[in-house]
Amino acid sequence: MPAVVDLTTGKIVNNDYFSLTLYFETDWKKYHRKGTPDLYPKSHLREIDALSAEIFQDVNNGVCKAGFTQSQGANSDAFHLVFGAFDRLEERLSKRRFLFGFWTEVLTHSTSHTAKSAEAMASALFHTCSVTDIAPVLITS
Repeated sequence: MPAVVDLTTGKIVNNDYFSLTLYFETDWKKYHRKGTPDLYPKSHLREIDALSAEIFQDVNNGVCKAGFTQSQGANSDAFHLVFGAFDRLEERLSKRRFLFGFWTEVLTHSTSHTAKSAEAMASALFHTCSVTDIAPVLITS
């Protein structure tokens, strides 16, 4: 789980992984290097927030739901939630290189980019998710 750690004390000061990248893009903006592109532009807030919430609920939480299910039916429901989200993301990315169209412009001017969707995908890949009609999936680091 991602977290912000105080290097002096070694203590975790924030592990709100849903909002952590948002904090870096907004509250920590004063620490960005000069010329850093706006990774959370006001013109795209609704779209970014909506997709972030969907990824969080259907991928991050979906994987957790699949891992803690008590029945095959619940596991199957969670499995379909996660892979339905993957299908929607794949469809979206089949029409563009990035989840949001403005990223092309941002990345043209910088090598920085958000890790939110990559983090969600990686989180899903590092958990077990199984259903009776397919072999269990387990990827370890």
